[in-house]
Amino acid sequence: QVLLLTDKPLYQPGQTVHLRALALRQPNRRPLSGARVQFTVMGPSGNRLSVREGTTDDLGAAWTKVALPSALPTGKLTLSALVWTDARHTTGTSVKVKVMRYRVPSFRLTVTPSKGYYRPGERMRVTVTAAYLTGKPVPGARVELVARAEGRSYTHVRGRYGRIWQQETITFATVKGRTGPRGQFHLTTIVPKRYSAQILRRGGAKVVLRARVSEPGGHRLAKTLAIPVSRHDVLLAALPEAGKIVPEVPQRVFLLAAHPDGTPARGVISVKYWERDRKGRKSRSRHRKLRTDARGMATLKITPARGTLYLSLAARDRKGKRGYRSVMLEPSSASILVRPHASVVRAGERLRVTVHSRQLSGRVYLDVKHRD
Repeated sequence: QVLLLTDKPLYQPGQTVHLRALALRQPNRRPLSGARVQFTVMGPSGNRLSVREGTTDDLGAAWTKVALPSALPTGKLTLSALVWTDARHTTGTSVKVKVMRYRVPSFRLTVTPSKGYYRPGERMRVTVTAAYLTGKPVPGARVELVARAEGRSYTHVRGRYGRIWQQETITFATVKGRTGPRGQFHLTTIVPKRYSAQILRRGGAKVVLRARVSEPGGHRLAKTLAIPVSRHDVLLAALPEAGKIVPEVPQRVFLLAAHPDGTPARGVISVKYWERDRKGRKSRSRHRKLRTDARGMATLKITPARGTLYLSLAARDRKGKRGYRSVMLEPSSASILVRPHASVVRAGERLRVTVHSRQLSGRVYLDVKHRD
């Protein structure tokens, strides 16, 4: 196996390309040392620019560098490495990198909203800041700021397609102006209320900000920022430890609480849960109050029957922000639950596995396989 790497994915004419090849034997993946390596660089028009040869070291690595012509046309370079595994057999690989002329920007551009997320109809304030690489502000720069409301929903269609996904986009604000003495430009607007209930329920609503700034020297920069939009301040999710509910087996359901911007929500989750069997009969409802940890996670321990499990979740964080969600968990056809003590273990570490089953007694056969 041969791996070919470059020092960067984009070059200008006249720059130097640094190539590094790593050769490993298969299937043990040990280094292939002392092997002959041939590096080839092909130009955008298919002409051969350079051919270099080398030998792999004890770690199976070989490297070289190639200076590109200053009059090289823009396009894609094809870089290849050919390795001789023995006197008759070779193996190799190739990668492509771009060649184009570009100017290093002379200033930085940041787009900062007043909050990490917004609710439909809420006032939003955005600050665009332009500063030179030395830290000084860029006054008088031209700014164009576009705000779009986006969301992804689907419609059911009769026939073999089932459903069709569609993207909803509404441009609700477009402003132009110049940065002030501190290199800042401000926008205050209202987040639209026109998100469909389906988009808000799926959590795919967002506001996309696109800022374009041109400084007095002629340099231009653009930046895009996506901000989530949610009607709830706390988002909730329920995940059984086995992926699905295993009937009549003690198990855990992980409850996750987070704000729409992804930060964990520490607080209390009120859980109301019940079951329905195949005939639609509802079991007695049970209530629990659980506290989330620093990761926004709480654990619900249950022993369900063979019906569908329904969860009604209500969360409140330390600042009084709330969130609600109803979850339906289908039962699995499995009758055994395998629970390792950790999801990730290191080499040489002891792994403890607990097996839960509906049967009170019997033999357990456990296969442990290792995959790379």
